[in-house]
Amino acid sequence: MVSPVAPVHAQEIGTARLVLVPLQVGHADEMADVLADPALHAFIGGRPDDPQALRAATGG
Repeated sequence: MVSPVAPVHAQEIGTARLVLVPLQVGHADEMADVLADPALHAFIGGRPDDPQALRAATGG
């Protein structure tokens, strides 16, 4: 039997020099550039998504 998994609620994490924010649909354009590196996909497989595909994947 599989145990139910509680939903994850991402929250902002910050220090004096750095603030990490949860990934949001509004980040799609910037993330498409970051995730477009072909070297990354050599390890994770697949191909880079464009911003529209990233938005759709996050429900945006």
